[in-house]
Order: sequence, then structure tokens, then C-alpha cells
Amino acid sequence: MTVTGTNGEVTAVAAGAAGSAPLAPVPWERVRRFRLGTEERPAPGWRGRPVRGPLALRVRQGRGRGSLFPPCAFVRVPAVPDAAGRPTAGAVCADPGLTRPICSLDLPVRTGREHRWTVRDARGREIGTIRRVPGRFLLYPRSWRFEQPGRPVVTARTEWLTANPLRLLWRLLGGFWGVVLVVLSFALGEGEADLDDEGPRVLVWRTGFRTVATSRGSWKFRVRADWLDRRLLFAFAVIGDR
Repeated sequence: MTVTGTNGEVTAVAAGAAGSAPLAPVPWERVRRFRLGTEERPAPGWRGRPVRGPLALRVRQGRGRGSLFPPCAFVRVPAVPDAAGRPTAGAVCADPGLTRPICSLDLPVRTGREHRWTVRDARGREIGTIRRVPGRFLLYPRSWRFEQPGRPVVTARTEWLTANPLRLLWRLLGGFWGVVLVVLSFALGEGEADLDDEGPRVLVWRTGFRTVATSRGSWKFRVRADWLDRRLLFAFAVIGDR
């Protein structure tokens, strides 16, 4: 059974939650917090193992060891052609059997160092695009853009680049040797300079000065503006912040 709260959060009330039966999917259209993973229930004790299910975008319900992670969408990898026979770069489906697509991604189109993915709905109609914009210099790592018809462009940048200058300076001083290594790598032409290669980074997705979503790495997401099509974030989870 599912319950929708007044703030738009979708919650699940699972009978027999203490068991190991697969959790029923919850509606994806209004979820505000979700994560990519296979864990359905955490380990019951220190030596126990978590109960796992298929790779899916999951909504957390409850706290601590009593948490449940019912799926709201299932990730299909490797990709197969969509309903129109087009090759895809991945898809997200509404059922664990991966037969009812929610959205799919066209193969990326590369222009210079920039990559662009077209995101389509279950009928193959375009619902938006995702663009990966490479970093230009040390303090400006890669960024992402959502282009959703009828809405302003949403740009995602590393969290610390959206903060005040003092916070940026503190991060640079705190990670001095990391910065030295990145500078050397950049100078030797070892690839794109990026201060966040040491682990998952937090991205702030904004249009102007308004934050519409946040994400950590490619696995944890929070929607802050209801007009943002969740399927663009679903597709981004398939692509990965790389």
C-alpha cells in the first residue's frame, strides 16, 4: 500500500516488512528523494547482510535498521533498442521485469569534448536533453545541463563552486596536496582537470539563483522544484557523473 503525504512525498507501508519478500514499487512521478542501489533492507545486525533486490532507484522509508528502500523505477543495463527500434544508451522501467519503460536515452552525440544525450518517454517522444560540458580549467570542473522543453535550462555544478569565496578558499587550502597533484596532472596532459575525482561529488542543479535539485555522485538525489521532470534525473543516474 502507498500513501502520498501533503508535501508530495510518496511513502510505502509494506506488510510483512520484517520478511524478505521483494518490496512493491511506489509511484515515481512525485518522489522527491531517491537513490540508486540494490539494498531493500539493511542488515538486521552487525554480522548480518542487507537484503538486496534488482538495481533500481529507491525511496527510503523509516530510519536506521528499520529502514525500507522500495523501488520507484528499475534500471535496464545493458541497453536494448527502444519501441521504435532505436539503439539506446540505457533505460529506466516501471517493473522489475524491465518491460514497461519510463524513459530511455539515445546514444550520446559528441561535439568536440561535449556529450549530449536525448531522453525519451515510453512512446519514444523527446522529453529533454542532458549535456555534459567538460571543465575548462582547474577551478572549473565538468558541469551538466538539463534542457527541458518549456522550462529554463538547468545547470549543475560542484557544490563548492556555488558557495561563497571564503568556503572555496578553505577547500583549496584544506586540500593543498590534492590540488598540487591535479595541477601536475593537468600540466602533463593526463586528462581533464577535476578536483572531485577523489570521490562522489555533490552537484547543485540550478536555474539562475534557484536550486531545483541536488545530487551526490550518481546515486543519491533530491528534487526541490516539482516542475523538473524526474525522468531527466533518472537518466542522469544511468549515465553517471563521469
